[in-house]
Amino acid sequence: MSIDKGNTNEDVIYYDSIHGVVYPSFSGQDGQGNEVHILYEVISTPTVIVIQPNRLIDVKQIWLPTLTNIIDSVTNVGGIIQPCLTNIQLSPEEEILTIGPNPVKDYAYLNLNLKEEKELVINIYNLTGQKIMEFSPAYNNSGNYSLKADFTNEPGGFYFVQVIEKGQVITTKKLVLLK
Repeated sequence: MSIDKGNTNEDVIYYDSIHGVVYPSFSGQDGQGNEVHILYEVISTPTVIVIQPNRLIDVKQIWLPTLTNIIDSVTNVGGIIQPCLTNIQLSPEEEILTIGPNPVKDYAYLNLNLKEEKELVINIYNLTGQKIMEFSPAYNNSGNYSLKADFTNEPGGFYFVQVIEKGQVITTKKLVLLK
């Protein structure tokens, strides 16, 4: 993921569109990126840091952030190189999840387009990785489904929506909550 320092949602969306960024990006001003920089004492940007699942930092800064340096840093602190997050191949025309509206004010609709029966779990995480919502596993026949996610008690910022099938993440989408 990319966490910006200092810019607005509009700035980050514009940057991502120009540079073809497809992974989740979070702005500093609107997306809680400034708070993340303070919390983890990020030295400079751009940079890559290694954070454990318990939220402790193992590597404060990987410089230069090359693929080799990142792999070396992660493996040096006990990380195990893994294949891509998903081994489920979706064809480009099969977009399983859309979110509307996005940006969101209080409620988001998670729209599922299933070409076949699937057992899915949908989790929503805040920027710090805390799971704030879970839609329990359900066997769904093919078709279109809409789930309502209530964000009325959540602070504005960026969130991740993950669709999981058989323990594998099959898609992750970014959701912007405006308050």
